[in-house]
Amino acid sequence: MSESIAVSTPHHGTEPEKPYNATERAKLILAENEEKFYTFAMLAGRWGVNQKVAARRVKALGLPLVRWNQRTACVRLSDILRAERDATV
Repeated sequence: MSESIAVSTPHHGTEPEKPYNATERAKLILAENEEKFYTFAMLAGRWGVNQKVAARRVKALGLPLVRWNQRTACVRLSDILRAERDATV
């Protein structure tokens, strides 16, 4: 009499995902909705201009600044995207 042994293999060779607890789910949701900020140097690279030109354009567009201290100011990515969407060429 032969005995058959059932071997549990993962589906398609991958381990099944563990269920997230409430804290992990909250962290994932916050990470997805977290606002990103651009410094003038990052914005200059995005727009292909000098950092001082980027600062002047931000001021001309009236984008709100987020100041971390006396020297560091950033612009929200959502404000940048809105300004780029509304821009005329």
